Amino acid sequence: NNSHVVNTSGTGAHGLYALGRGYIEANNASITTTGSEAHGINAVRLNGRFYHSSSETGNQDYSGRVGLRGNVTLNVGNNAQALRADSLDNPSGTGRGLDSEGNRASIRTLSTGRYNITGNILSQNFGLIDLEMDNGSVFSGSTTASNGGDIHIDLNGNQSIWNVNGNSSLSTLALSGSTVRFIDAGPSSLTTSGDLTTRNGAVLDLANGHTGDLLRIGGNY
Repeated sequence: NNSHVVNTSGTGAHGLYALGRGYIEANNASITTTGSEAHGINAVRLNGRFYHSSSETGNQDYSGRVGLRGNVTLNVGNNAQALRADSLDNPSGTGRGLDSEGNRASIRTLSTGRYNITGNILSQNFGLIDLEMDNGSVFSGSTTASNGGDIHIDLNGNQSIWNVNGNSSLSTLALSGSTVRFIDAGPSSLTTSGDLTTRNGAVLDLANGHTGDLLRIGGNY
């Protein structure tokens, strides 16, 4: 199929949900969710016991993964993430989010396209979100990378913009001709644990009329 259109309603009714051994490839995905905690795209590691019968039990440890091709549109309701990856590990653990096959719960761009994202992005417990957005992309939301989670965003083209509407953290941010603009009603911060790369006239627009806006770069700039 050349496109995937998903509309859901109801609490926890995710648009795309890859759990455990689940692997999804979506082409030109358009996803709308309206329920509480109904994430647009949700990738989660499953680490625990399975019970096929009273005599057939065992351990399972696999990570859900999602691959995105072409254009992506995401709109989510309250208390939900546009994209969420959770690899169910913590920074003090030795596994660093890797399952029994060496994978992390992840959402990745497989082939680039225009992204239109309305909602926030969360990667936690060594989850991985890696997005490459073509010219004409619009991301309106914030990012949170917590407890070892990684978020990498590559935003390309002078018609592409990230409207930052809250405190945001991520691993790396690469801008090529694109714009990052703070639009929150109050002071906001943008923090990268790794590199922030700008080229081809990229714009970092912190001039939203508030004092206290903050840009922190943990790697190279």
